[in-house]
Amino acid sequence: MHKRKREAKAEVKDIRIQRLLGNGMASPRRERTVDEVKDRYYSVARALKVHLGHNDHVIVTKPFDAEAEIRRKSDLEKYYMRTK
Repeated sequence: MHKRKREAKAEVKDIRIQRLLGNGMASPRRERTVDEVKDRYYSVARALKVHLGHNDHVIVTKPFDAEAEIRRKSDLEKYYMRTK
């Protein structure tokens, strides 16, 4: 009996996901890198701060640079490997 309930719930969930995907929405299971998530977070936080008029906040004055963060991590890994 429990197995049928679980299967029914899974089927309903699959139908909901298909409806979402059919409406042109992004896949809910897309994997993102940490830097993509951070970039999205800081861009939304910056937009909110600007909208609220907090133009002197650090998120507004020094926006997150995803490319610089990726370069920084790459350089850090190179330096780390050099010391081994």
